[in-house]
Amino acid sequence: MLKQSAIFALALADLALRVASAASTYTTKAQNKGQEDENRFEQVNNRSLKEDKSDQGEDEDNEDYWLEAKAIFGGVLGFWGGVGGLGAIFLIVVMSQRYCCRKGDDDKDVDGG
Repeated sequence: MLKQSAIFALALADLALRVASAASTYTTKAQNKGQEDENRFEQVNNRSLKEDKSDQGEDEDNEDYWLEAKAIFGGVLGFWGGVGGLGAIFLIVVMSQRYCCRKGDDDKDVDGG
């Protein structure tokens, strides 16, 4: 029983390390993406300050609309993707716990030994 618990603990530690390394990679990518978004936001603001609204065509308004729509969709999908990812990790941990450490195994060790 002790051996199974140690194996389970090592497996959980390995999973935690993999999740942490993936999270740090994602954070770095998100920071780079954030800098790109800030640059694009500054470009759009500078463009709108330099140009008069009456001179801009319908294409400029359409571009701003899609930029905002993509930001909203990205936020919604990012949020629910994070919720789903954490739910999947939780289910994996619970299922591995049930597989490795069954309650019936404890009774068999005590009765048999």
